[in-house]
Amino acid sequence: MTKTQIILKKLRHATLTTAEIIESFLPGYSETYEAMRKKIKGYTYPQKLSPQQWKRQQERIFYTLLSRLKEHELVKKQGIGPKSLWEITQKGIENLEKIKINPTKDFPKENYSKSLDKFLNIVVFDIPEKFKYKRVWLRQQLKKLDFVMLQRSVWIGKYKIPEEFIYDLETLKLLTYIHILKVHKTGSLINLEL
Repeated sequence: MTKTQIILKKLRHATLTTAEIIESFLPGYSETYEAMRKKIKGYTYPQKLSPQQWKRQQERIFYTLLSRLKEHELVKKQGIGPKSLWEITQKGIENLEKIKINPTKDFPKENYSKSLDKFLNIVVFDIPEKFKYKRVWLRQQLKKLDFVMLQRSVWIGKYKIPEEFIYDLETLKLLTYIHILKVHKTGSLINLEL
């Protein structure tokens, strides 16, 4: 589910203050990409964020998203500051209904069998926006297979890629957008805690 969908769904059931939306919108720091990167020992990256810096950064992203939703007339706001009230508009409700119509019911809902691989597997994908629901499905399946997100479209795991999963990717016509790599020499990834 996208951040836009999360906000619209929450506002569909209740009028919320800015503070309430932020609280439900922001995941915990430990669940973020930055925290995942910290698990790679010996790797240094340009900017380390403290939990406070990360929270401020995420709040800025959140406010930008809310402004866009308001600009597109999917939500409306009453008042100023953290106690201002937000509610979904009719256009926002219609937008949510369109999302429900998408053919996700036809997606495979398998729990693929997991078996450890002696090598690391990296799944890299670049799925077009028109197939975003397939992209969401793919990320969910990779999570179930205990893969870890390095970037939104780069996942790494210690488990073999099941044949049924490859078959389902082919059925969904996603294989042309996906690269699966087997890492024999890990270099800086050797200490990744998966």
